[in-house]
Amino acid sequence: MLTLMTVICHAKRTFVPNYTSFISISEQGDSTNERSINTTLYRDDENGMFRVAIIHETLTRERVKYIKRMETAMSLASFAAVMSAVSTFSSDWKQRYRGRVMTYVSGTLADIYNQNVNEAKTLELQAWVENTSTEEIMVADQDRGYVWFLKPGESINCILANPDIMQLRISTLNHSRVHYIAIGGGSVLKETEVEWEDDDAWVFPMLGEQYSYGKFETIGYVVVDKKTANQHKLTIEEFKKYKREAKEKMKIQNQ
Repeated sequence: MLTLMTVICHAKRTFVPNYTSFISISEQGDSTNERSINTTLYRDDENGMFRVAIIHETLTRERVKYIKRMETAMSLASFAAVMSAVSTFSSDWKQRYRGRVMTYVSGTLADIYNQNVNEAKTLELQAWVENTSTEEIMVADQDRGYVWFLKPGESINCILANPDIMQLRISTLNHSRVHYIAIGGGSVLKETEVEWEDDDAWVFPMLGEQYSYGKFETIGYVVVDKKTANQHKLTIEEFKKYKREAKEKMKIQNQ
């Protein structure tokens, strides 16, 4: 008997984002709600008046390398600050002075590196509104006090904090139709282990506990698309083929 597990072992450690988005649309007491763990979520007005969307920034391998460099630099600067602080107890006043200066410099650098790490771990979040009707509409941000007038085919996008919520009022110019929209989301980077990673996807093993032997065995894989966060499963043989093709693709790109 096999029981699916989510344990991962003997794999590469990297950062993987978890996305969450939601859109709620209300009109005259009727409401629709939708949630997603993908990088993009959109919703169309049932009568074709507008489209709203929440879009997450995707994570690249270059950004992960930058985060790891900053974390290493922060650790080294913190260690240097501690070692410099030891010099402040020296009987030599010159050594004490140098120790205080180096402690301040190293501590400041550690704070800067830490800030860079936190900023790099915060992925951008955008809210979009598009006029899909044949007449001009009004869009009002109820929290920030902004108002936009969109002609047919026009759109606006706003950069949100991560996480954040945006409360909108969308209506015709004569206010004969009024919608209230809540749109928001957020993401967080978690350091975890993956079986395989390339520019397109992360691959996680699915492990099953085989009670007759008392150990875990890989029974398949889950592929997470980096651009969309869509997921699909692969058998062990399918993963071997996927890995071969991915290596060939990377080899051609590096030529």
